[in-house]
Amino acid sequence: MNKKYKVYYHNFPKNNTPEYETLIILGNPANKYGKPGRILKSRLDVALSYFQIQQIDAILVTGSANYNEFEEADVQRKYLIENGIDAKLIIKENQSKSTPDNALYSSRITNKLNKNNIAIVTSHHHKSRTEFIFKHYYDKFKIITPYPSCLTVLKNIPYYIFNQYLLYKMKKGDDRLNRK
Repeated sequence: MNKKYKVYYHNFPKNNTPEYETLIILGNPANKYGKPGRILKSRLDVALSYFQIQQIDAILVTGSANYNEFEEADVQRKYLIENGIDAKLIIKENQSKSTPDNALYSSRITNKLNKNNIAIVTSHHHKSRTEFIFKHYYDKFKIITPYPSCLTVLKNIPYYIFNQYLLYKMKKGDDRLNRK
């Protein structure tokens, strides 16, 4: 890769990490031009930074076209390839319309391919809900997020509140977490 990305991690891997890992990058809508929006771009840039220092055996990009005509997995795939990732490493999961769908469909793919060392890339405001949902499908995984600056936290206050509300609702019971 010819471009260097600032490494800004909230929970960066410590010593004794597995030799190879599979990254799962959670989707987010593209902008009106079909490029990654602010949130998705931050996730992709963290994945690219992580890729530079960790041996990755596959990158699973997720998401269908939820909020516009652009499929989130396609937008991610194109961005990663434009930034030096070999297309052979990228696996598309383009059925999911929500985080519970991301977990379900990703687990089906990783189980079928026998991928065990999972690192999930998401946003800081989405971390606790992602962890709660993915625990229903994986025994062990790590979550990687961009390190939240004060400005980012302020910009994303509505997302933090919304994700806490959704997490509260899910903890009260959500049938989507019982699917296999």
